[in-house]
Parts: sequence; C-alpha cells; structure tokens
Amino acid sequence: LPQRCLFSSDAPYGEPYLYRELIDFVSPSKEIASMVLGENIRKLLNNELRLVNGFMWLMRHMSIRKKLSGE
Repeated sequence: LPQRCLFSSDAPYGEPYLYRELIDFVSPSKEIASMVLGENIRKLLNNELRLVNGFMWLMRHMSIRKKLSGE
C-alpha cells in the first residue's frame, strides 16, 4: 500500500510541517516515508511525462508520414 500513497497537507486548512512529521513518525521505515513524501509522486509524474512525450512523438511521426504520402 505505501506505493499508492501520496503526501498532502490539506492546505490551507492543515499544517504541512506537522503532517510531514506525522508521516515520519508512523512510517515503519525511512524508505516508506520517502515513498509517501515524494518518491511516489516523482515516479507518477515521470511516467506521465514519458506518456506525453511518446504521444507527441507519435503525432509528429504521423504528420510527417501524411505529408510524405501527399494526403
């Protein structure tokens, strides 16, 4: 389950520092705390960026093929 958790402070109603400290306190290991506090979102955004880049490459490739074929 730690692979599916993301840190959020509920700002402006929450206190980010206290919630961050709480994650450190309740996490069974530094690795899990690190995942929740940033590694998970970094991986998620990196995968999203790869997906967007792949889509943009595909669109450019299709456009070039269309121009070359005279469509």
